[in-house]
Amino acid sequence: MCVYWAYGPGADLIGWNKPGDFDRRVIAIRQEADKHGRPNAVPQYMICGLCTALHKEATGRYPYQDDGTN
Repeated sequence: MCVYWAYGPGADLIGWNKPGDFDRRVIAIRQEADKHGRPNAVPQYMICGLCTALHKEATGRYPYQDDGTN
């Protein structure tokens, strides 16, 4: 899953290092989680944590680090 979102086809959907990449990631993961289970079964803080880790893996920095943008 992490390879898909950080480097594979999912990464193309996100557009890492472009404005809004973190928010696009949160929305995409939420949609996938809801599609494969009960809606909102995965708490938002867990999705945001996963998205933060994916952002760090894909870009080498945390969201909103350095210049205040994602």
